[in-house]
Amino acid sequence: MSLLIHIAEDEPRSARLLMQLLESQLGSGLVFDYSSTVKEAIDLLKINPPDLFFLDLELAGRSGFDVLEAHANRIFPVVVTTARKDLAYTCFRYGVQDYLLKPLNQQDLFEAIRRCKRLFPLPH
Repeated sequence: MSLLIHIAEDEPRSARLLMQLLESQLGSGLVFDYSSTVKEAIDLLKINPPDLFFLDLELAGRSGFDVLEAHANRIFPVVVTTARKDLAYTCFRYGVQDYLLKPLNQQDLFEAIRRCKRLFPLPH
């Protein structure tokens, strides 16, 4: 069974690194959706809700909080990935499952995935 992961990230290099880290953690069977703007993320999440969603808080000059507001009743786990240290509390108020600081590291990502799996029945 495949695991659909959506990555909302406006820096292609960061998105590729996250995909590589996820593949090393979770192995084969991953399917990635990708968006680089708030509008793309909102639209794609409506059309194809993922099993796991990684959100950068700054997408092409707009706030990732717009994505969280548009999907307030979401049924998928959200992991925020950001360079901003000061927004964790606000993110948790929006119901995100984890908050990872860039640059990402494998151990923090592993722990975030483990927490998501405890809270949501992820396939795989």
